[in-house]
Amino acid sequence: MLFPGRLLAVAFLATACVAACGRKQEGSTRVRTVGSLTGELIPAPDPPSVGLDTDFTVLLSTQGRPLSGAQVSVALMFRSMNQTGPSAVCTPVAPGRYVASGLTTGMNGKWEAVVTVAHPSQPHAQLVFPFVVTK
Repeated sequence: MLFPGRLLAVAFLATACVAACGRKQEGSTRVRTVGSLTGELIPAPDPPSVGLDTDFTVLLSTQGRPLSGAQVSVALMFRSMNQTGPSAVCTPVAPGRYVASGLTTGMNGKWEAVVTVAHPSQPHAQLVFPFVVTK
């Protein structure tokens, strides 16, 4: 039989485990959908670090197929202080895969990557990906 104190402790630990598992699911911040366009953002290094150049890979698809021939750019916003950061035009490297290289984040805190996509067969779209920069 569990005592009330132990029962409370078990309930607390179970809640903490479920909450921790939820944070491990990166899909909620790494994948965004606007209309039929789905984008995924992959930083390298992951997580981005202060003062290091970060490459951002953007994977784009529409209806499950890679979106080729798009014009894609990435603009970083430092949300901790509401300041604009570096931006770059992405280079297509494979069908549906675009890379913005060498973006440097100068401060740790909350950032956003705003990915702008232009394609003749798609409406103009912006996908916003929050991320955290560490020291």
